[in-house]
Amino acid sequence: MNKIFTSMVSALKSIAWTSELADIEEFIDPLNAEFHGEDRHSNPLQMIHELEGKVNMLQVKSCAVPKAREELINAVVCRVDALEAELISTKKALHEALLRQDELLACIDSQDAAISRGKKKRWYTRKSWKSL
Repeated sequence: MNKIFTSMVSALKSIAWTSELADIEEFIDPLNAEFHGEDRHSNPLQMIHELEGKVNMLQVKSCAVPKAREELINAVVCRVDALEAELISTKKALHEALLRQDELLACIDSQDAAISRGKKKRWYTRKSWKSL
């Protein structure tokens, strides 16, 4: 609302300054000027009326646009929530797969170690060496 008032005041100042500066001898400060005559009042009042119409139009538009944007934002938030849930489940599945992989690697390592220990204790003959 303050912006509207400021714009109206600046518009009124510009009108008063330009009309008063045409004749420097008759210069009157627009803030302290007393307007006489209906023609001086009609133009600023008309501008105020136009500004009020524009403000009303913007207020109507501002109510219509956020509803559509709000729906869009809600849809995006729901999509983000779904993606977060999917990401959490994927991370959990990945963690379980990595744990299972570690278990399998540990099992393979223990089997390899048992095989290598068994080979060290065994004495091979030429015949048994060729069969391996």
